[in-house]
Amino acid sequence: MRIMPEWGGENYEGLYGDADYKDKDVLDIGADWGSTAYWLLGRGAKYILAVEIDPQLYRALVHNLEQDNLIGRIDPQLGVSDSGSLEEILAGHNFDIAKIDCEGCEELLIDVSDEVFSRVKEYVIETHSDDIYDQIARKLAKNSYEIIREQGSGVKVIHACKKEVN
Repeated sequence: MRIMPEWGGENYEGLYGDADYKDKDVLDIGADWGSTAYWLLGRGAKYILAVEIDPQLYRALVHNLEQDNLIGRIDPQLGVSDSGSLEEILAGHNFDIAKIDCEGCEELLIDVSDEVFSRVKEYVIETHSDDIYDQIARKLAKNSYEIIREQGSGVKVIHACKKEVN
């Protein structure tokens, strides 16, 4: 398997590294040409659904996965266009972690039903405005998630886990 460079010099370890991906099923929205999916695989993820909204980057993602014979461990999907399509993805799988990093995609989470939203045990979400951050934080709290860590200013990354029910 090739080592994929990080997109635009982003530090994925610093942004997303506090979650434990080992042996987990992960949703990777904003997979670009595979950099985050390959990073997640390197962190021990068992399965990754890699969703990319840009058709050109999606074609590169598919090409890279086919070259490395990774289809099945990492499955590519083109697009998430609205809250309904995101809800379908979340409802159709049992993801341990959902990593959402595509500008504007985090907004789609706000309108996903609480029942489907709550199926995911852990979220790593990049937010692109204070207003969206506040709405996401409220949705997480409403659905019994604890924010483990947040970082950044302007663009903030939220890492939240479902609270254990005693």
